[in-house]
Amino acid sequence: MGNGHMDAAEATWVVLKARHAAKTLEGAQRKGCAWVTKGSGRPDMAAMQALLAETSPRQPCYGAAKQQLEDAKDKGVSSQKRAFFDALGTLLSKTSECKSAEAEEPSDEDIAKGLDRTESLEDEEEEAIEMAYDAGQFEREELRKLEAELAGSPADNSLHPSYNTSLLEIGTEGGALLTTEMNFGALISQVMMYMSTALLWIMECRIIVDVLVMVVGLILCVIKQLVTSLVRLFGFRGGDFIFNNCAKFWLGAMWKKEKKQEQSGTAVEEQSGTAVEEQSGTAV
Repeated sequence: MGNGHMDAAEATWVVLKARHAAKTLEGAQRKGCAWVTKGSGRPDMAAMQALLAETSPRQPCYGAAKQQLEDAKDKGVSSQKRAFFDALGTLLSKTSECKSAEAEEPSDEDIAKGLDRTESLEDEEEEAIEMAYDAGQFEREELRKLEAELAGSPADNSLHPSYNTSLLEIGTEGGALLTTEMNFGALISQVMMYMSTALLWIMECRIIVDVLVMVVGLILCVIKQLVTSLVRLFGFRGGDFIFNNCAKFWLGAMWKKEKKQEQSGTAVEEQSGTAVEEQSGTAV
């Protein structure tokens, strides 16, 4: 990343770190660790703040998303959850609009399949993503060798200019598929930026669960993007994958789950109110 670009190998390393952070936070939340509960000591967030300072200027909609979070900071859990989903929708929206993107609510069957997929992330996807990392490293090394060979063979260049040119084009195309042409830098930056913002902003412990599910979903989307890019690198052009569509699926799934919880809560309150009224009438 020293040249300002991020290739697949570097992107995968960041994804693995993000996944490790999410799993650590999940474990701490389940065990009731003090630093993930409201009003308790928080870990040092300096690294995340530095990451935000570096990446946020590159995301046109970051300011609008952050404002949505800030506006709900002192409100109740329900309002904070709504702001959490709206802010992510804003980051996924068109840069010319920066409004909360409308995410279609997937079917219960699709959501169940998606959740099952995240549960199997442990071994299968970790192996896949490490393979993607190795492939990215191999691709970089091969491209570097090819460029060095062409640069050091002027005689061959004069005898077979079209051959060497085609080799360089093939190597460059392969490298481009696993570097900034696939927008890995912007993609990883967007995921990490939102994760950092959410963790810095969260005030209620109950929202952490939603953040974790969303982070794992986003990481799964990144994995799919990496695998798709690797397949394209080896000449297969089918099965195009769009990260934003995947992220919006998870956004729609989480929002549907939240609405069901709100409806259940409202139904319980109504039943409780009716029961109280009946008891009062009986007492009279």
